[in-house]
Amino acid sequence: MKLSEPIGILRDKIELREQQRLVKLGREHLDKGNWDAALEQFKAAQDVRDTPEVRDLIQKAAVEKQYAAAIARGDKAVLDGKWADAVAAFEDAQKLKPSEALKTKLNNAKAADLVAQANTLWDSGAKAVAGALYQQAVLLNPNDPTAPPRIRELNNEQQLQNYVKNGKDAMAASKFDEAASAFEQALPLVKADQAALKTEVEGLLTEAKYQKLMADARDALGRDEFEKARAAAADAQKVKDGDEVKALLALIDQRELYTQHLAVGKELLSQGDYVKARESFQKAQKVDDSQEVRDLIRQTYFRQYLTQSRSMAKDKKLEEARSLARIAQKYAETANEKAEVEGWISLLEGAINKTEAAAKK
Repeated sequence: MKLSEPIGILRDKIELREQQRLVKLGREHLDKGNWDAALEQFKAAQDVRDTPEVRDLIQKAAVEKQYAAAIARGDKAVLDGKWADAVAAFEDAQKLKPSEALKTKLNNAKAADLVAQANTLWDSGAKAVAGALYQQAVLLNPNDPTAPPRIRELNNEQQLQNYVKNGKDAMAASKFDEAASAFEQALPLVKADQAALKTEVEGLLTEAKYQKLMADARDALGRDEFEKARAAAADAQKVKDGDEVKALLALIDQRELYTQHLAVGKELLSQGDYVKARESFQKAQKVDDSQEVRDLIRQTYFRQYLTQSRSMAKDKKLEEARSLARIAQKYAETANEKAEVEGWISLLEGAINKTEAAAKK
Protein backbone atom coordinates (compact mmCIF):
# COMPACT_ATOMS: atom_id res chain seq x y z
CA MET A 1 0.00 0.00 0.00
CA LYS A 2 2.83 2.37 0.88
CA LEU A 3 4.60 1.56 -2.41
CA SER A 4 1.51 2.29 -4.59
CA GLU A 5 0.96 5.82 -3.26
CA PRO A 6 4.27 7.30 -4.50
CA ILE A 7 3.79 5.58 -7.85
CA GLY A 8 0.35 7.16 -8.22
CA ILE A 9 1.67 10.60 -7.32
CA LEU A 10 4.58 10.16 -9.73
CA ARG A 11 2.22 9.11 -12.50
CA ASP A 12 0.06 12.15 -11.84
CA LYS A 13 3.05 14.46 -12.07
CA ILE A 14 4.17 12.87 -15.31
CA GLU A 15 0.72 13.31 -16.81
CA LEU A 16 0.60 16.93 -15.68
CA ARG A 17 4.00 17.71 -17.19
CA GLU A 18 3.02 16.08 -20.46
CA GLN A 19 -0.25 17.95 -20.58
CA GLN A 20 1.49 21.25 -19.88
CA ARG A 21 4.08 20.52 -22.58
CA LEU A 22 1.36 19.85 -25.13
CA VAL A 23 -0.58 22.93 -24.05
CA LYS A 24 2.56 25.06 -24.42
CA LEU A 25 3.15 23.73 -27.94
CA GLY A 26 -0.48 24.36 -28.77
CA ARG A 27 -0.29 27.95 -27.53
CA GLU A 28 2.81 28.55 -29.65
CA HIS A 29 0.96 27.34 -32.73
CA LEU A 30 -2.06 29.41 -31.73
CA ASP A 31 0.05 32.57 -31.50
CA LYS A 32 1.45 31.89 -34.97
CA GLY A 33 -1.96 31.26 -36.49
CA ASN A 34 -1.33 27.54 -37.04
CA TRP A 35 -4.86 26.58 -36.05
CA ASP A 36 -4.78 22.92 -37.11
CA ALA A 37 -1.47 22.31 -35.35
CA ALA A 38 -2.76 24.09 -32.26
CA LEU A 39 -5.91 21.96 -32.25
CA GLU A 40 -3.84 18.82 -32.62
CA GLN A 41 -1.69 19.69 -29.58
CA PHE A 42 -4.65 20.76 -27.46
CA LYS A 43 -6.59 17.58 -28.26
CA ALA A 44 -3.49 15.53 -27.43
CA ALA A 45 -3.28 17.39 -24.12
CA GLN A 46 -6.96 16.63 -23.55
CA ASP A 47 -6.28 12.92 -24.10
CA VAL A 48 -3.64 13.10 -21.37
CA ARG A 49 -5.76 15.06 -18.97
CA ASP A 50 -9.11 16.68 -19.70
CA THR A 51 -9.42 20.04 -17.92
CA PRO A 52 -11.58 23.16 -18.40
CA GLU A 53 -8.48 25.04 -19.53
CA VAL A 54 -7.79 22.58 -22.33
CA ARG A 55 -11.42 22.55 -23.43
CA ASP A 56 -11.40 26.36 -23.56
CA LEU A 57 -8.22 26.31 -25.65
CA ILE A 58 -9.72 23.80 -28.07
CA GLN A 59 -12.79 26.00 -28.39
CA LYS A 60 -10.64 29.10 -28.91
CA ALA A 61 -8.51 27.44 -31.58
CA ALA A 62 -11.62 26.16 -33.37
CA VAL A 63 -13.16 29.64 -33.34
CA GLU A 64 -9.93 31.20 -34.62
CA LYS A 65 -9.79 28.64 -37.42
CA GLN A 66 -13.39 29.29 -38.45
CA TYR A 67 -12.84 33.05 -38.20
CA ALA A 68 -9.73 32.97 -40.37
CA ALA A 69 -11.52 30.84 -42.94
CA ALA A 70 -14.49 33.23 -43.04
CA ILE A 71 -12.20 36.25 -43.45
CA ALA A 72 -10.33 34.49 -46.26
CA ARG A 73 -13.59 33.70 -48.03
CA GLY A 74 -14.74 37.27 -47.66
CA ASP A 75 -11.50 38.77 -48.91
CA LYS A 76 -11.49 36.48 -51.95
CA ALA A 77 -15.10 37.36 -52.71
CA VAL A 78 -14.20 41.05 -52.56
CA LEU A 79 -11.39 40.50 -55.06
CA ASP A 80 -13.78 38.58 -57.32
CA GLY A 81 -16.46 41.26 -57.01
CA LYS A 82 -18.88 38.76 -55.49
CA TRP A 83 -20.30 41.12 -52.91
CA ALA A 84 -23.17 38.97 -51.65
CA ASP A 85 -20.66 36.18 -50.91
CA ALA A 86 -18.39 38.70 -49.19
CA VAL A 87 -21.25 39.92 -47.01
CA ALA A 88 -22.16 36.35 -46.00
CA ALA A 89 -18.54 35.52 -45.14
CA PHE A 90 -17.95 38.69 -43.11
CA GLU A 91 -21.24 38.19 -41.28
CA ASP A 92 -20.05 34.68 -40.31
CA ALA A 93 -16.78 36.16 -39.07
CA GLN A 94 -18.57 38.92 -37.15
CA LYS A 95 -20.68 36.36 -35.29
CA LEU A 96 -17.50 34.55 -34.23
CA LYS A 97 -15.37 37.58 -33.28
CA PRO A 98 -17.17 40.90 -33.52
CA SER A 99 -15.04 44.04 -33.92
CA GLU A 100 -15.37 47.58 -35.25
CA ALA A 101 -12.80 46.92 -37.97
CA LEU A 102 -14.70 43.88 -39.19
CA LYS A 103 -17.99 45.78 -38.95
CA THR A 104 -16.48 48.36 -41.32
CA LYS A 105 -15.46 45.64 -43.80
CA LEU A 106 -18.92 44.13 -43.59
CA ASN A 107 -20.60 47.50 -44.14
CA ASN A 108 -18.31 48.22 -47.09
CA ALA A 109 -19.20 44.88 -48.66
CA LYS A 110 -22.92 45.52 -48.09
CA ALA A 111 -22.51 48.96 -49.66
CA ALA A 112 -20.72 47.48 -52.68
CA ASP A 113 -23.47 44.89 -53.08
CA LEU A 114 -26.12 47.64 -53.00
CA VAL A 115 -24.15 49.69 -55.53
CA ALA A 116 -23.92 46.70 -57.87
CA GLN A 117 -27.69 46.26 -57.71
CA ALA A 118 -28.24 50.01 -58.12
CA ASN A 119 -25.97 50.16 -61.17
CA THR A 120 -28.08 47.56 -62.92
CA LEU A 121 -31.28 49.46 -62.10
CA TRP A 122 -29.72 52.77 -63.14
CA ASP A 123 -28.69 51.37 -66.51
CA SER A 124 -32.21 50.06 -67.06
CA GLY A 125 -33.68 53.52 -66.44
CA ALA A 126 -35.06 52.92 -62.95
CA LYS A 127 -33.07 55.80 -61.50
CA ALA A 128 -35.43 56.61 -58.64
CA VAL A 129 -35.23 53.05 -57.30
CA ALA A 130 -31.48 53.00 -57.92
CA GLY A 131 -31.16 56.28 -56.03
CA ALA A 132 -32.69 54.73 -52.92
CA LEU A 133 -30.11 51.92 -53.03
CA TYR A 134 -27.28 54.42 -53.52
CA GLN A 135 -28.52 56.30 -50.47
CA GLN A 136 -28.44 53.10 -48.40
CA ALA A 137 -24.93 52.37 -49.68
CA VAL A 138 -23.67 55.81 -48.63
CA LEU A 139 -25.03 55.27 -45.13
CA LEU A 140 -22.99 52.07 -44.89
CA ASN A 141 -19.89 53.42 -46.58
CA PRO A 142 -19.65 57.21 -46.94
CA ASN A 143 -16.43 56.77 -48.94
CA ASP A 144 -17.94 54.64 -51.69
CA PRO A 145 -16.70 56.13 -55.00
CA THR A 146 -19.74 55.34 -57.13
CA ALA A 147 -22.81 56.18 -55.07
CA PRO A 148 -22.32 59.93 -54.36
CA PRO A 149 -21.93 61.01 -58.01
CA ARG A 150 -24.95 58.97 -59.01
CA ILE A 151 -26.98 60.48 -56.18
CA ARG A 152 -26.05 63.95 -57.34
CA GLU A 153 -27.35 63.08 -60.81
CA LEU A 154 -30.85 62.51 -59.55
CA ASN A 155 -33.50 65.03 -60.42
CA ASN A 156 -32.93 68.39 -58.66
CA GLU A 157 -36.58 69.22 -58.91
CA GLN A 158 -37.50 66.21 -56.79
CA GLN A 159 -34.96 67.27 -54.16
CA LEU A 160 -36.41 70.77 -54.20
CA GLN A 161 -39.92 69.44 -53.63
CA ASN A 162 -38.67 67.25 -50.79
CA TYR A 163 -36.92 70.15 -49.07
CA VAL A 164 -39.97 72.36 -49.34
CA LYS A 165 -42.26 69.61 -48.06
CA ASN A 166 -39.92 68.81 -45.17
CA GLY A 167 -39.70 72.49 -44.31
CA LYS A 168 -43.48 72.88 -44.26
CA ASP A 169 -43.85 69.75 -42.13
CA ALA A 170 -41.24 71.08 -39.71
CA MET A 171 -43.05 74.42 -39.53
CA ALA A 172 -46.28 72.62 -38.69
CA ALA A 173 -44.45 70.80 -35.88
CA SER A 174 -42.93 74.10 -34.62
CA LYS A 175 -39.44 72.84 -35.45
CA PHE A 176 -38.37 76.15 -36.88
CA ASP A 177 -34.63 75.46 -37.02
CA GLU A 178 -35.29 72.36 -39.11
CA ALA A 179 -37.69 74.29 -41.29
CA ALA A 180 -35.22 77.11 -41.93
CA SER A 181 -32.51 74.58 -42.77
CA ALA A 182 -34.78 72.85 -45.27
CA PHE A 183 -35.77 76.10 -46.98
CA GLU A 184 -32.14 77.26 -47.11
CA GLN A 185 -31.20 74.01 -48.84
CA ALA A 186 -34.12 74.39 -51.22
CA LEU A 187 -33.23 77.88 -52.44
CA PRO A 188 -30.08 76.96 -54.45
CA LEU A 189 -32.10 74.30 -56.27
CA VAL A 190 -34.68 76.78 -57.56
CA LYS A 191 -34.13 77.39 -61.27
CA ALA A 192 -33.73 80.85 -62.76
CA ASP A 193 -37.10 80.63 -64.50
CA GLN A 194 -38.95 79.74 -61.27
CA ALA A 195 -39.37 83.28 -59.94
CA ALA A 196 -42.71 82.61 -58.22
CA LEU A 197 -41.34 79.54 -56.47
CA LYS A 198 -38.25 81.44 -55.38
CA THR A 199 -40.46 84.15 -53.84
CA GLU A 200 -42.48 81.47 -52.04
CA VAL A 201 -39.43 79.70 -50.59
CA GLU A 202 -37.85 82.99 -49.52
CA GLY A 203 -41.09 83.89 -47.74
CA LEU A 204 -41.17 80.53 -46.00
CA LEU A 205 -37.54 80.93 -44.91
CA THR A 206 -38.28 84.38 -43.50
CA GLU A 207 -41.27 83.03 -41.58
CA ALA A 208 -39.26 80.11 -40.16
CA LYS A 209 -36.51 82.41 -38.91
CA TYR A 210 -39.08 84.80 -37.47
CA GLN A 211 -41.00 82.06 -35.67
CA LYS A 212 -37.77 80.58 -34.27
CA LEU A 213 -36.76 83.93 -32.79
CA MET A 214 -40.25 84.47 -31.42
CA ALA A 215 -40.18 81.01 -29.83
CA ASP A 216 -36.77 81.75 -28.31
CA ALA A 217 -38.09 85.04 -26.94
CA ARG A 218 -41.12 83.35 -25.40
CA ASP A 219 -38.99 80.58 -23.89
CA ALA A 220 -36.61 83.11 -22.35
CA LEU A 221 -39.56 85.12 -21.05
CA GLY A 222 -40.93 81.97 -19.43
CA ARG A 223 -37.63 81.67 -17.54
CA ASP A 224 -37.71 85.39 -16.61
CA GLU A 225 -34.57 85.97 -18.70
CA PHE A 226 -35.73 89.35 -19.88
CA GLU A 227 -32.58 90.52 -21.68
CA LYS A 228 -32.44 87.34 -23.73
CA ALA A 229 -36.15 87.55 -24.43
CA ARG A 230 -35.90 91.18 -25.47
CA ALA A 231 -32.89 90.52 -27.72
CA ALA A 232 -34.60 87.59 -29.46
CA ALA A 233 -37.80 89.58 -29.94
CA ALA A 234 -35.83 92.53 -31.32
CA ASP A 235 -34.12 90.20 -33.80
CA ALA A 236 -37.52 88.82 -34.77
CA GLN A 237 -38.73 92.35 -35.38
CA LYS A 238 -35.79 92.92 -37.75
CA VAL A 239 -36.83 89.84 -39.71
CA LYS A 240 -40.52 90.77 -39.81
CA ASP A 241 -42.13 93.69 -38.03
CA GLY A 242 -45.76 93.58 -37.00
CA ASP A 243 -48.31 93.74 -34.18
CA GLU A 244 -47.38 90.28 -32.86
CA VAL A 245 -43.75 91.08 -32.11
CA LYS A 246 -44.62 94.53 -30.79
CA ALA A 247 -47.08 92.93 -28.39
CA LEU A 248 -44.41 90.47 -27.27
CA LEU A 249 -41.91 93.27 -26.61
CA ALA A 250 -44.55 95.06 -24.53
CA LEU A 251 -45.27 91.86 -22.63
CA ILE A 252 -41.56 91.40 -21.87
CA ASP A 253 -41.41 94.90 -20.40
CA GLN A 254 -44.58 94.24 -18.43
CA ARG A 255 -43.35 90.91 -17.11
CA GLU A 256 -39.98 92.38 -16.14
CA LEU A 257 -41.66 95.18 -14.16
CA TYR A 258 -43.96 92.65 -12.50
CA THR A 259 -41.03 90.43 -11.54
CA GLN A 260 -39.05 93.37 -10.17
CA HIS A 261 -41.92 94.40 -7.90
CA LEU A 262 -42.38 90.80 -6.86
CA ALA A 263 -38.70 90.36 -6.00
CA VAL A 264 -38.65 93.55 -3.92
CA GLY A 265 -41.81 92.48 -2.14
CA LYS A 266 -40.44 89.03 -1.32
CA GLU A 267 -37.25 90.54 0.07
CA LEU A 268 -39.23 92.94 2.26
CA LEU A 269 -41.50 90.09 3.34
CA SER A 270 -38.47 88.07 4.42
CA GLN A 271 -37.26 91.10 6.41
CA GLY A 272 -40.59 91.42 8.18
CA ASP A 273 -41.48 94.75 6.58
CA TYR A 274 -45.00 93.67 5.75
CA VAL A 275 -46.48 97.06 4.88
CA LYS A 276 -43.81 97.90 2.29
CA ALA A 277 -43.86 94.31 1.03
CA ARG A 278 -47.58 94.59 0.43
CA GLU A 279 -47.08 97.89 -1.38
CA SER A 280 -44.62 96.21 -3.75
CA PHE A 281 -46.96 93.29 -4.31
CA GLN A 282 -49.83 95.66 -5.03
CA LYS A 283 -47.69 97.43 -7.62
CA ALA A 284 -47.04 94.03 -9.20
CA GLN A 285 -50.78 93.35 -9.06
CA LYS A 286 -51.48 96.46 -11.10
CA VAL A 287 -49.20 95.02 -13.79
CA ASP A 288 -50.60 91.50 -13.60
CA ASP A 289 -53.36 90.51 -11.22
CA SER A 290 -52.10 86.94 -10.90
CA GLN A 291 -52.95 84.30 -8.32
CA GLU A 292 -49.30 84.35 -7.33
CA VAL A 293 -49.36 88.00 -6.30
CA ARG A 294 -52.75 87.61 -4.59
CA ASP A 295 -51.31 84.83 -2.47
CA LEU A 296 -48.32 86.98 -1.54
CA ILE A 297 -50.52 89.89 -0.53
CA ARG A 298 -52.55 87.52 1.63
CA GLN A 299 -49.32 86.26 3.22
CA THR A 300 -48.31 89.80 4.17
CA TYR A 301 -51.58 90.25 6.03
CA PHE A 302 -51.20 86.88 7.70
CA ARG A 303 -47.61 87.55 8.79
CA GLN A 304 -48.33 91.14 9.81
CA TYR A 305 -51.22 90.27 12.12
CA LEU A 306 -49.48 87.20 13.52
CA THR A 307 -46.33 89.23 14.23
CA GLN A 308 -48.37 91.97 15.88
CA SER A 309 -50.13 89.33 17.97
CA ARG A 310 -46.82 87.92 19.19
CA SER A 311 -45.64 91.46 20.02
CA MET A 312 -48.79 92.10 22.07
CA ALA A 313 -48.27 88.81 23.89
CA LYS A 314 -44.76 89.89 24.87
CA ASP A 315 -46.29 93.06 26.36
CA LYS A 316 -48.69 90.86 28.35
CA LYS A 317 -51.65 92.15 26.32
CA LEU A 318 -53.10 88.72 25.87
CA GLU A 319 -56.64 89.68 24.84
CA GLU A 320 -55.36 92.03 22.15
CA ALA A 321 -52.89 89.36 21.06
CA ARG A 322 -55.70 86.82 20.69
CA SER A 323 -57.81 89.26 18.66
CA LEU A 324 -54.94 89.90 16.27
CA ALA A 325 -54.23 86.17 16.02
CA ARG A 326 -57.84 85.54 15.06
CA ILE A 327 -57.55 88.18 12.34
CA ALA A 328 -54.38 86.44 11.12
CA GLN A 329 -56.30 83.17 11.15
CA LYS A 330 -58.68 84.58 8.52
CA TYR A 331 -55.72 84.96 6.16
CA ALA A 332 -54.29 81.50 6.81
CA GLU A 333 -54.75 79.20 3.82
CA THR A 334 -51.93 76.68 3.77
CA ALA A 335 -51.82 73.75 6.16
CA ASN A 336 -48.67 75.11 7.80
CA GLU A 337 -50.18 78.56 8.26
CA LYS A 338 -53.34 77.14 9.79
CA ALA A 339 -51.39 74.89 12.13
CA GLU A 340 -49.13 77.76 13.14
CA VAL A 341 -51.89 80.23 13.97
CA GLU A 342 -54.14 77.64 15.61
CA GLY A 343 -51.29 76.55 17.82
CA TRP A 344 -50.57 80.15 18.74
CA ILE A 345 -54.23 80.87 19.57
CA SER A 346 -54.30 77.76 21.73
CA LEU A 347 -51.27 79.00 23.66
CA LEU A 348 -52.82 82.43 24.09
CA GLU A 349 -56.11 81.01 25.33
CA GLY A 350 -54.26 78.84 27.79
CA ALA A 351 -52.36 81.84 29.08
CA ILE A 352 -55.57 83.93 29.30
CA ASN A 353 -57.37 81.18 31.22
CA LYS A 354 -54.44 80.85 33.56
CA THR A 355 -54.41 84.61 34.16
CA GLU A 356 -58.15 84.70 34.79
CA ALA A 357 -57.94 81.79 37.20
CA ALA A 358 -55.16 83.48 39.12
CA ALA A 359 -57.17 86.69 39.35
CA LYS A 360 -60.11 84.86 40.94
CA LYS A 361 -58.00 83.53 43.79
